[in-house]
Amino acid sequence: MKLKEPLLYWLAPETDAEVSKVIDGNNLRSVHVLSMALAAMESVALVIYFIMHLGDLGELPIIDALLRVFIFILGSIAACILSDKMLAPDGSPRTGQTATNVILTLYFLLNVLWGMYVSVGHYKKDEQMVTFYAVLLCIVFFFRLRPVSSALVIGVSSVAFFCYLEIVVKPGKIQPINYTLFILLLLGGSIVSYRVSVNNIRQKLRIQELNGALEEIANHDNLTRLKNRHALTQNMPYYIGKEICIAMLDINKFKFFNDTYGHKKGDEILCLVADILTQALSDADIYRYGGDEFLIIAKDCTQEAFRQKLEECNANLGHYSANKGGLELSFAYGVTAITCSDMNVIQESISEADKRLYEHKKKSSR
Repeated sequence: MKLKEPLLYWLAPETDAEVSKVIDGNNLRSVHVLSMALAAMESVALVIYFIMHLGDLGELPIIDALLRVFIFILGSIAACILSDKMLAPDGSPRTGQTATNVILTLYFLLNVLWGMYVSVGHYKKDEQMVTFYAVLLCIVFFFRLRPVSSALVIGVSSVAFFCYLEIVVKPGKIQPINYTLFILLLLGGSIVSYRVSVNNIRQKLRIQELNGALEEIANHDNLTRLKNRHALTQNMPYYIGKEICIAMLDINKFKFFNDTYGHKKGDEILCLVADILTQALSDADIYRYGGDEFLIIAKDCTQEAFRQKLEECNANLGHYSANKGGLELSFAYGVTAITCSDMNVIQESISEADKRLYEHKKKSSR
């Protein structure tokens, strides 16, 4: 049991969907970049080799070498195009996790098979099998294979290749111990690399989650969940160049309700107003400006239509509060409409809306 847990940790790690999505996306990007680079380099090498052997083009070894490189170039171009189509604009895979893993595993296996094909020719000539080893090293260095894929792509294929060379081609030329140690090092490196990547991605996602939570806290009112004045400052550049309507409103007799029924009831009233505004003005930006004051900024809206929406909100607030809480709630508001040229214009327009709000309150209190 003590051995089983670390084995499962390294060989069959539990990876959540979000982490798997990031790993698959990174692998597809690596396929795209590496395939494009290899296709370009091999194309140059093919041209140079062709020029150098113009007089020997009829010889079988030259044709075989050219064919091997040409096949590799075609495969690299196909992999580059396919990986690009599999990637969404945000860098995540368009296909599901299982389909992506199958395609990536097939890609790695095809590259290993090509490396075997080339290296058999070198092996027969008593040369080093550099191509086969280079393919395996590239897979380990540039990709993050799941342990099962590592066992299949590196482990099983290497054992099968060794058996083929020893039994079918020419026995006794490979040192079994050195070969085994090399494959085990590759397998171990691939598994450790995958495990480290999983942990790093988890930490990164956790940090992003915490940053998002902190940003939510910094930009939203804790009670009503509306945006706050800090969010308004952050959003101001987005209004520049747009036609906007601005409304400043506050709740009539809010201090009276707060003092009479308590702060809990006052909080309920603030949340009620926030909910009604959010439902009716879903396309607008709504801020809790302070106390019982709310600021609303609507883009691409006429002042008349904006006022009508506010009146509907006021009517809904009165009906709802009368039916549910027995209170006669309403709010007063001031409205301005501008074509925003810079942030100073927004500030001036907010001040003007605030001024009109209090003029409205004075008239209604007479």
